Amino acid sequence: MSVLSRFAAFAPVAGPPAARFVRGRGVAAGIMAIALAAAAASPAWAAGPQQEAARPQQEAARPQKKAAAAPDLNADGSVPDKVVKAGAETLVATVHDCDLPDQAPFVSVRAEHGSVSVKQATGPSCGRSSMSLAEIFYTSERGFKGTDNLHILGFVANGDVDVTLAILVK
Repeated sequence: MSVLSRFAAFAPVAGPPAARFVRGRGVAAGIMAIALAAAAASPAWAAGPQQEAARPQQEAARPQKKAAAAPDLNADGSVPDKVVKAGAETLVATVHDCDLPDQAPFVSVRAEHGSVSVKQATGPSCGRSSMSLAEIFYTSERGFKGTDNLHILGFVANGDVDVTLAILVK
């Protein structure tokens, strides 16, 4: 069969819609037959008795994966924004202003069951190697364990910062 006749065999069929439908079904059937033949040849497809007997040995030879630790959750089942150790001062957030890299933004922070402090620092951000940042540190009240909410309000060149973080104290 010449290249031209092969091309003509796939040319659109002129004529009534019924003829085009029959031709389309034939092409679809051919594609499905190829896909089924490839799947049947795959080792992941139905296994014979010899393969079934060998499968438990193969699985036993594989190294066991460690199960991922369950995430820490708040009392209501939600995932906290940060997890901190009770009584330890911990960095929980950083605020920066990409439009004013030499000025740390002004932020005000309030916690319900702990104390917070805002410290000015410099560090990489916004594609710059050094930029002024406002780092927010949290320390829980003595003996408190559970979920605390940290409210952050601030001002940056392009708007306001108004964020509430859920902190799990363990």
